[in-house]
Amino acid sequence: MKHLFQLTVEEFENLQSDIIDKKFKEYSSKNTASPITEELLKIDEAADFLHVTTRTINTWKKSGRIPFHYIGSRIFYRKSELESALADSRKKR
Repeated sequence: MKHLFQLTVEEFENLQSDIIDKKFKEYSSKNTASPITEELLKIDEAADFLHVTTRTINTWKKSGRIPFHYIGSRIFYRKSELESALADSRKKR
């Protein structure tokens, strides 16, 4: 039996993003011992974690205040690196 679905480009991109996120989180949860697969956060998750806006995260990223990593064309933030950057900025005050 064949099924045909019609999706807009935006719906397809959202579906693709959701699938990638789900698979990445499944993989990450199985391999937590490795620093490579340590918990990675998307921009909105990083903003929530640090209690700032996504705009602030972007500003800090551009200024080099917080490190970030590309996986494909997507940007992620390591939770431990965000904690370290936050601790370093508090020490400088």
